Amino acid sequence: MILGGSHGKVPFVADTPMTPISEVSALSADAIGRAVRLLERLASSGHPVALSNLARDTELPKSTAYRILQTLSTHGMVARRGNRYVLGPRMHALTSMVMSGPRGVRKRLMPYLLDLHRHTGGIARLALLRGEEVVYVETLHGHAHAALIPGVPDRVPAGATPSGRLLLAFAAGTAPRQRRSEADAGQGAVLPSASERRAILHDGFAHAERSPIPGLDSVAMPILGSDSLPVAAFELATTTPVLRSQSAMAALREAALAGSVALRTLPPEGHP
Repeated sequence: MILGGSHGKVPFVADTPMTPISEVSALSADAIGRAVRLLERLASSGHPVALSNLARDTELPKSTAYRILQTLSTHGMVARRGNRYVLGPRMHALTSMVMSGPRGVRKRLMPYLLDLHRHTGGIARLALLRGEEVVYVETLHGHAHAALIPGVPDRVPAGATPSGRLLLAFAAGTAPRQRRSEADAGQGAVLPSASERRAILHDGFAHAERSPIPGLDSVAMPILGSDSLPVAAFELATTTPVLRSQSAMAALREAALAGSVALRTLPPEGHP
């Protein structure tokens, strides 16, 4: 259909070829899915990844992976490090918001995590249980341990860390907590055995026979919220056995207790 006028013929909008909405939706969903696959691959790596490796691991053509990465980079979700890619600042900011919790759990616990690091000189970590993994949202360390940190992942299978086994043990300790465990830990998380769970609940801490940080000894204690259920965990790693150091165990216990008290003073959801 053509409309005439004094300035010539102008095509009517109905005659302009248009892509059906269903096709647009399918194309958008496919592009989003590819972007998610690339972001997941970068998040799981813990170090910069080359384009060729990203394309291979996500089963995408190299040119397609490059175009998506360029778009993600424009929005700060991905950044380049030489000829390799890492998660970008905006992605880290979003992750931080999610991991901190809606009521500022991370912000409220930071002073006590800092005290733990200062009093022990060890590596002090704040851990949250997310699905089948433990996510370390903060890691404080000194110069003595600086060389160890770059190779330590922030996301670890829950069963492989003292914080994860501690949080799983507390979550599965009673029938109501078992329901929380199923929701938080996911179906694939390896729950501690009944005997290990009883020991953790009795002692109030979990000790790693093999630390997530090679060569270090780790102990974790829970941070309890207003419902007396664990919200997070403080984990202390040192070059000497933590359990043999009364001062280190006392500092960890004091930090966990102070952090728990601080969380109970947080305002209800929706209030400042």
